[in-house]
Amino acid sequence: MPVISKLKDLMDKKGVTQEKLSIETGLAVSTVGRFSRSQVTRIDVATVETLMKYFDLKNMNELFEIKV
Repeated sequence: MPVISKLKDLMDKKGVTQEKLSIETGLAVSTVGRFSRSQVTRIDVATVETLMKYFDLKNMNELFEIKV
């Protein structure tokens, strides 16, 4: 199932770069980059929780969409 990430839009709205997001969340730059390009092959719960907290999201569909 393809995963469409909304991370790039969230980063643009908040004015953060991949590097800044990586530093502020502790996530690897490569993880942030893959997620922002929707190159997600698996979804790590800890990564999702970290991003949801950082962007103050209430549910996962604000972060990504799964195409069935």
